[in-house]
This record gives sequence, C-alpha cells and structure tokens, in this order.
Amino acid sequence: MAPSEYASMERSELEDKLVESRKELFNLRFQKATGQLDNTARLGRVKKDVARILTTLRQQELGFTERGLLPAAGASARPTPARRAARPAEAGDSGPDDEGPDDGVEDEEEA
Repeated sequence: MAPSEYASMERSELEDKLVESRKELFNLRFQKATGQLDNTARLGRVKKDVARILTTLRQQELGFTERGLLPAAGASARPTPARRAARPAEAGDSGPDDEGPDDGVEDEEEA
C-alpha cells in the first residue's frame, strides 16, 4: 500500500491493518525459518508496511496534517529532549576552574 492510502484511513482501520500485517510478518518469518518461503522480498515489503502504519498512527496522534510535516492548528507536539551542548569530560580532563587534587595549596614539606 502507498503511504497516502494509510493517511486517509481511520485510526481503527490502521490498528486492524497493523495487527494483520504483524501476523503476516510472523508467518513469513516462520516460513523462512522452516525453509518454505519462496518470495523473500515479501518480508521487506511487510516490514515497511508495518513501519508506515506505525508512522501514520504517530502522526495522527500528534495531529500532523496530511499535506506536510507541520502540526495541525491547535495540536501540541511533545518537545524533543534537549541535547547536551558540551562534550562529556574525559578521564583526567579537569575543567578551567579546577587546579587539580591539591587546589593550589602547597604542602609544608614542599616549601
């Protein structure tokens, strides 16, 4: 099926199609394991169908329009987690404020 066909389906239809596709994928994997699968390309097509259905369900959940990738008016998409701006510190790498284990205090024996 084309992705545009999934976009026009209702949520309940998509969920039914998802269950059906997952059962078919299970059967195809079982046939492959037992050596009975003739058309191995069918595995890839069914996997892609499952992914397309899941993507369409998620887009409907977030309220994305069919036309593009912008959320529909009034829809609130969850914010993505912020990425860390700084790189993680490496072992032995001290920051600019850190002078080391003695913090600038000299021992009496060294003086």
